[in-house]
Amino acid sequence: MALTAARPRPRQIHIHFYSFGKSLGYPDFSPPHPLSHRPLQTKTPPPPEICDYYTGLDPEVADHFWSFPEHERRYRRAYRRIHRLLREIRPGEPRRWAVLVNCRAGVHRSVAFVSRLREEIAETMPVMTDLTHLGFGRALDERMRRWGGLER
Repeated sequence: MALTAARPRPRQIHIHFYSFGKSLGYPDFSPPHPLSHRPLQTKTPPPPEICDYYTGLDPEVADHFWSFPEHERRYRRAYRRIHRLLREIRPGEPRRWAVLVNCRAGVHRSVAFVSRLREEIAETMPVMTDLTHLGFGRALDERMRRWGGLER
């Protein structure tokens, strides 16, 4: 019986997707190699009656965000760019990458954008992904303070 050596499988590419809010300060972490950064703070935010009760994970916010053709165009450009960059990664290059998306608070626009981007990249590319919303904790704490739920 002959022994055959298994061919080493290439290490899988892992993409970390992050959303965060610039108004709460730049995130205090060291991401893997940045693949893309998409600032959205100048894009149209949801109205206050939506912002006060929902996040970018809720359909009320996501539907409002995606109702603007400009947001959809910006998303398509980001998606195509990430797809192209991933196809160009050569052996020996880093296998861990980061995609950063920010808005003002890191709870609405960036969350809707990065959540959809991560989902579609994971469905169409042979990559591992994870998603972290860095602004949720700080922004929600601030919201609770405004509503009187937390003491200063």
